[in-house]
Amino acid sequence: MNREELIANVPTTIYAVQWASYVQYRLDPSTMEMYRKNKEARKKQTIPHTGGSKPYV
Repeated sequence: MNREELIANVPTTIYAVQWASYVQYRLDPSTMEMYRKNKEARKKQTIPHTGGSKPYV
């Protein structure tokens, strides 16, 4: 899908202006680069988050 088709396909629970802004943000090259870097960093993660919800007190 191209940008215009994505913007025209607004979910019923979201305002059209907010949806257009979100699509614009997600398709921005700097945002896509950030997501790519984060994806690679998650692949390298060997120890999962194990802190839990209990306090250390």
